[in-house]
Amino acid sequence: MGKKEKEHRKKVAKRNERIAAEKKEFQKQYTQLLEQKLKEYQAKLKENEQLENDLKISLGGQDLGFSIVDPSELEQPTTEE
Repeated sequence: MGKKEKEHRKKVAKRNERIAAEKKEFQKQYTQLLEQKLKEYQAKLKENEQLENDLKISLGGQDLGFSIVDPSELEQPTTEE
């Protein structure tokens, strides 16, 4: 192997290391951003759930507890004939 080939291989190896480092850094930043957005989304969902569960309805100046119930959770009345 000649001197030029050794120099070329050294340059290529250095370039490949730089590209790998850039790729790793980009992946790290992408993962951090994704985790941040996920946390924001979960906080928003939790806030919306809290609002739905803690709706305040007042009647005659008195607050009544009110929560939204999934219709599938309700008992179906049985009718006897």
